Amino acid sequence: MYVDQAIGISTDEVHRARDSDVNYTRNIFPLLDLNLSRSDCLTFLAERGLGDTVKSACIGCPYSGNARLRWIRKTDPQAWADLVDFDKVIRNGSPRAVADGKPLHGQFFVHRSLRPLNRVDLDTTGVQSAEDEDDPDGCSPFSCRSGAPATPPTNPAQLATT
Repeated sequence: MYVDQAIGISTDEVHRARDSDVNYTRNIFPLLDLNLSRSDCLTFLAERGLGDTVKSACIGCPYSGNARLRWIRKTDPQAWADLVDFDKVIRNGSPRAVADGKPLHGQFFVHRSLRPLNRVDLDTTGVQSAEDEDDPDGCSPFSCRSGAPATPPTNPAQLATT
């Protein structure tokens, strides 16, 4: 006996589709079965009056772009307050990890600017282009979206500064 878990991975993200690692769960991918791209999905939603549907993501996703964070701040003040509190609480890592002798090296932040969320200007900070405004923005329980693939430095001098 198993449970089917439908995951909305489109043809643009086929590389994210994988089998479940939970023995009673089977992942199914209806957008792939329908051969729908992200653009196809946006068109489908717009044709039905749902064109302002936002990308899904966990509220504390560190890959949220400014547009998503502004949307949360504007449409859900309680979620925004929770997110600002979460950003503050994670700053120095998990209290349990610290107590277990596994302290964080550096600090955690929700926003990619590495500044406290309540001090970030979401209208301009970190946005270098229209593309950057929306990318990255969102994740799933299977693979966070983090923009273009990173390339590790190959020069030993670069390794010391990254």
